[in-house]
Amino acid sequence: MGIHVPPPNENPRTEGGDRRGRPGSRLSIRLGVRLALAATAGLIVAAGTVALAGQVPQSAAPASATGDQAVRTVPDGTARKDATRHAGTTLDGVRANAPARQAAQPRAQAQGPVEDARRLATRNLRGANNWSCRPGAAHPQPVVLVHGMLSTGSVWSSLAPQLSQRGYCVFALDYSATIPVTRGVQQLSVFVDGVLAATGAEKVAFVGHSLGGGMVPHGYLTENAAKVSELVGIAPANQGQRIRDGVDYTVVASQYDGIVGTPEQQFLQGPAERVTNVRLQDRCAGNRASHLTIIFDRVAFQWVFSALDRQGPADPGLRPRC
Repeated sequence: MGIHVPPPNENPRTEGGDRRGRPGSRLSIRLGVRLALAATAGLIVAAGTVALAGQVPQSAAPASATGDQAVRTVPDGTARKDATRHAGTTLDGVRANAPARQAAQPRAQAQGPVEDARRLATRNLRGANNWSCRPGAAHPQPVVLVHGMLSTGSVWSSLAPQLSQRGYCVFALDYSATIPVTRGVQQLSVFVDGVLAATGAEKVAFVGHSLGGGMVPHGYLTENAAKVSELVGIAPANQGQRIRDGVDYTVVASQYDGIVGTPEQQFLQGPAERVTNVRLQDRCAGNRASHLTIIFDRVAFQWVFSALDRQGPADPGLRPRC
């Protein structure tokens, strides 16, 4: 189910967007159709389990969240959500039979950056969106979690509390995750400005999945790289995007992705001190994370922690616990 991503020597104007990294090309449209068809075809996630995937990696959290996104650990160590509460869940973890909350409601006038950002914030996500959180010296950049296409911030129910427990100020938003990504990039910009205003930080770190780890943050970085320290893309929908000065990049991919292509199609080109590309199976051969279950995968999370906990991208020498 892979897609073609142009190699670095192809002209990005023709397939990957213009030279400023703006999507909207034929390849962007093909990816959007692919993701949408995957959703309507009935890709079901039940407790981090996709009907197309035979095995699901253990979740990073034994009991990580509340509400619809709660994850429980069964005796064999495999993390599963309660299927009776997750029937109808589709691409990137959003419930197909639940009406999507509007990411940004029309309003007569702006209320200030923090108030505007709070309107976009994911509700009832444990470990996230504490607007009184102030980053400490150990973790000076707040972490902004960016969900994927046809999804919501609730997919971070496992990762958000773990990041919070590690001392990070964590924020997650619900935005218009569709192609073209213009509106989503605008909403992400509003959210980042509010997070920076609330926390007093100079920069944020992005952790994103699928569209939210690829085209959307890359679109934001086109004009706002000075506000971002790093981008960690989990199964990112990268379209031959190029790296930006001052930003570190980590790509976490699985050979069993099945949606946005092979790991090589997700990887970014750049110097080792700025870019770390990870194929989960290179360190953990038995890992079977798919495009949907990777956001609950404990091995993937270890690479995320490595990227956020150190200067530069994730340590390429990391030996995760499989």
